Amino acid sequence: MSARQLCRQTIAFCTLLSALAAPAAAQTATPRLSDQVLERPAIGLTTSLPMDVSVTTYQISGTGISRITLPNIAALINISDRRLTEPKTPREIADSIINDNLASVSSLSIDTAAPNDSSRRLETAKGRVLSHETRDVGGWPAEVFYLQLAGITGEDAARGYAVFMPTPTSAAIYELQTSAHDLAAAKPYFEMLVDSTRIVDPAAIDAQRGVGVEAGLTFMQSLEPADYEKTIRDLGDQWRFERFYKPAESGADRDAEELGYRMTKYSIGTRGDLKSETKRTGSSPADRQKGYLVHQRARLLLDDRLVDIDAAFFMTPDRTSESWTIRQTVRPLVGTSKVIITNLVETAVRDRSDLFISRTEGSNPPSSIRPAIEGAGYISRLETYLMPYLLMHQNATGSHRFYAFNQRVDRVTLREDILTPRKDSGFKYVSRPSEGHPGQTVLFDAKGQPVRADLPGNQVWEPITGERLLKIWKDKNLPVN
Repeated sequence: MSARQLCRQTIAFCTLLSALAAPAAAQTATPRLSDQVLERPAIGLTTSLPMDVSVTTYQISGTGISRITLPNIAALINISDRRLTEPKTPREIADSIINDNLASVSSLSIDTAAPNDSSRRLETAKGRVLSHETRDVGGWPAEVFYLQLAGITGEDAARGYAVFMPTPTSAAIYELQTSAHDLAAAKPYFEMLVDSTRIVDPAAIDAQRGVGVEAGLTFMQSLEPADYEKTIRDLGDQWRFERFYKPAESGADRDAEELGYRMTKYSIGTRGDLKSETKRTGSSPADRQKGYLVHQRARLLLDDRLVDIDAAFFMTPDRTSESWTIRQTVRPLVGTSKVIITNLVETAVRDRSDLFISRTEGSNPPSSIRPAIEGAGYISRLETYLMPYLLMHQNATGSHRFYAFNQRVDRVTLREDILTPRKDSGFKYVSRPSEGHPGQTVLFDAKGQPVRADLPGNQVWEPITGERLLKIWKDKNLPVN
């Protein structure tokens, strides 16, 4: 993975969990529904999760995939959505999946004496359809079927599928992967997921999306420079430290897996403050332009590599202009005689709807992009950092949607920011950088201070003092310089 890809990639890296073989006693257990719900907002689909399952959500080519690992059973369930180039029916999708699976374990015989397509015959002695039915689930038709396929190692594999189609050109596909031996134990979990699925009519989704965009636009139009200044002053100009880690079952710091840390500072200053201390040799009229700033420094431990990021974002009080600079360094976590260090620098300037981004990686020639900003409702990179605090200061609860540059996909996407009151006190803030992305959930206390941010894969961002963070990393012999 290149430094550029690392720069785009979200910190919420997924960990694909291996399923464990189940003891006989566990295989007879009946699953129970939890109060957790898996959402696929891009297609308006939700499903309830059984208790004790593990869920990891990740993206491939912009498509979100949720992987569910079952407890004490060698099985997993993938839930994904597909965009089709032409309208199809659920039955057509199901038939295509069946044919592809059977073809993978079968041979094709051709009778040259037979006419047309009848000359081709698929020998499916190594695969068979166990069952296939069209089922009504929450008022939506679903094709549900199970297959048994010859296994590479000798033990037959089993597959379960459910196909939903919210629109003629979009499909939600559930796939159970297990062995024929474990199918009986895994099937109740799969059936529970399928039968608890609910789909909101796409027209209602479009209406809801429009309401969110309108709410976001109305909220931004209600803000004055004084609101930004008050928010930033309330946050203070001191560095705020956060620890990034995977908690251990014991709850002890020594048993947790450290993934990184970051520190963030908010301030009122000038565009010239984006420059590093070593480069502040002079100032131009543009550098003296006043506005709001967010500085962030982070260190991540990724695949035996150490990634250091220094980022700064600027926006003028009238919101028409912004700039940012991101510097990233990637090097091996363990030093070698030939240490390979990769540097990447990204700079960006926006004037109204004209956004220009330039990147330089190592000694390669610079590259640039001009992401399109169309219509109203765009917010700056700086505002994405300030958004939960702006919403809380205005007590603006509910769903708000904005257009913002998404570094994961190098284009402007529709994001969603949801603020809801917590039962005890404070707020819960959910942010999704694009539709279908799992996003993150942040809990704030009654004073508007972050308590914890949860990401997929049991990953957590948590406020911490600089002293405690330093001690944890030193105790684990992790690099702090």
